[in-house]
Amino acid sequence: MDKVERVAPRIEMADILTTIGVTIRRLRIEKGMTLRDLAERTQLSASMISLLERGRASPSIGTMVVLAH
Repeated sequence: MDKVERVAPRIEMADILTTIGVTIRRLRIEKGMTLRDLAERTQLSASMISLLERGRASPSIGTMVVLAH
């Protein structure tokens, strides 16, 4: 075990993707948007947004930037 693992808990990629997805869904719902609404606004497909919200896809930096705006 290296020093980093002893100091901080290991963060799994699945946990990160789940956190990103939950945040996307929460913000979308808070803004009263459907998947289709967000898809039209971001030019991403509704199925991609659904995958992101469920933590089943890893967003690129470009996708994260588009969603942030």
